[in-house]
Amino acid sequence: MVDAVISFAVKRLGDALIGETIFLLEVRSQVKELRDELRRMQCFLEDADAKQQQGDERVRNWVADIRNVAYDAEDLVDAYTLQTEPTRKPGVLQNFIKKTPSVKNLKLLHEIGTEIQDIQSRLKVISDSRVTYAIKDLRDNEASSSKGKQMLQQHLRNHYPHVEEDDVIGFEEHTKTLLTELVKDEERRCVVSVVGVGGLGKSTLAKKIYKHATVVSHFDCRAWISISQQLNLKDALLQIIKKCMNGDELSIIKKLDERDLVEKLYHYLQDKRYFIVMDDLWSPEDWNTLSPV
Repeated sequence: MVDAVISFAVKRLGDALIGETIFLLEVRSQVKELRDELRRMQCFLEDADAKQQQGDERVRNWVADIRNVAYDAEDLVDAYTLQTEPTRKPGVLQNFIKKTPSVKNLKLLHEIGTEIQDIQSRLKVISDSRVTYAIKDLRDNEASSSKGKQMLQQHLRNHYPHVEEDDVIGFEEHTKTLLTELVKDEERRCVVSVVGVGGLGKSTLAKKIYKHATVVSHFDCRAWISISQQLNLKDALLQIIKKCMNGDELSIIKKLDERDLVEKLYHYLQDKRYFIVMDDLWSPEDWNTLSPV
């Protein structure tokens, strides 16, 4: 769901501000404006979602444009963080903002500022066009607000497998069994299903496996994706690609249609040992759609 995609981008931008990843005040201001504008756009997604389900192709394209902007905003923060992380040392981060940035970081800051301006310009065009498509804010009432909070909570639960869970007792045997199955030296693909009613701790167990040192060292690449009740195939494929493939290719990949994404991901994973967790998968039909990849 595109609302979850934007929530994730907003969270990443917020993390960059709080963590002082972006330390030049002018650029920090641009990041804050971008985050706030994405938050405002979320207010119109419920109405847009209803309209696109009614077959309005213009609104469908409008929603896709927002999704792409959110992905680009997230990629921007990730790319900057990856390039500057090696230059930071524990214990001096709080003083880093007070010091003169390196020439390399100043160049990066100029580049990120320029890219943010481009994203903001695209967002303005998208925002202005919603009037043409009669897209309204349906989150003014309490019920919609509550639904939005639930969606955000669901997104954060599913998209942050690295977040520590409360200690859960009784998973030791299950963990051992699953690890044994997952690291078998076999050529064929292995599919492991963790099923049961809500509240049993399925996602918690899966996260424990996903983060386990044995799994991290055994597989060439890993990805955690959330499916939920309504599968969006392109979003699911992009989630996997963002985790498994080279980030330099993402700007090109986002422009591909679903068939091309499936083919590209299939060929990329074909000679690799990979571990994909599909959390909150509701129906066999959704699995049948994704499994050919």
